[in-house]
Amino acid sequence: MLALLFLSSALVLETGPRTMGAARARPALLQILISGQPEPPEKKPSGLIISGPASGIAGGSTPTGASGLAGVESSGGSAGELVSSNGQSLLSLDGKGELIDPLAKPRPKYDLSASSGRPDEYVFGAATCADAAEAAEYGVHMRENRVSRVLALYSAAESDAVKTSLCAQAGFAPDAVTVIDIRTPGAAEATIATIRAAVASRERIIVIDGVNGLQTALVLAQYLHDDYICGDGLSHVCLEVCELLAARKRHSGVLWEAQPEQLERFLADGYIV
Repeated sequence: MLALLFLSSALVLETGPRTMGAARARPALLQILISGQPEPPEKKPSGLIISGPASGIAGGSTPTGASGLAGVESSGGSAGELVSSNGQSLLSLDGKGELIDPLAKPRPKYDLSASSGRPDEYVFGAATCADAAEAAEYGVHMRENRVSRVLALYSAAESDAVKTSLCAQAGFAPDAVTVIDIRTPGAAEATIATIRAAVASRERIIVIDGVNGLQTALVLAQYLHDDYICGDGLSHVCLEVCELLAARKRHSGVLWEAQPEQLERFLADGYIV
């Protein structure tokens, strides 16, 4: 009887932490999708110093463990930085007062960046090679990074010119280049089918467009939505996916910024207006 009581107590103690761990599984997966690394152990806050415009805040450093921040007067402009008590730069402000993250990776060549932090990711975003004279170098760079497929988001009128540039000049195989106009009905189904085919064959694919990456960001968000969320089109889920994609900037050097409302319409209607 005593042995049974001891065994029951051990089972209760064992199952408690496992249940709590399961509740934390979703945030942990989000962290890996963003950075490729598990979330580090929680650390106690350290003292912080903000150098820059004081905005009426008294200067000085914040004692270690305090929750407040102290402003330090800047000598000019709106530039400044947020530093830790040991002098490590955390965030900086440029001359326009916009945040600069010193821990972010530098912007890669041709904006080639993975859609998630998973080590086996096959779906990437990239900039379009606008200069025909640079197309050969563009193709070489992509092949050096094991990219073999392209999903180009262009209109039907631009399709032939895009394929000529990517195949004849950049060196991609004709059957490895897919051109889709996401403003046509059924486009969403076509884009995700193209991406799924690349992932299934374990080939890296880049998504490109001709509108400063806006459509690329939308399709990358669609892929993460399909792959991670598995098809749930609720508004809050679209917001979560878009925030996850944008949070990759620190780790990839490129900001892919999709709009949750547009993603939700794209998934519901199958195309964008």
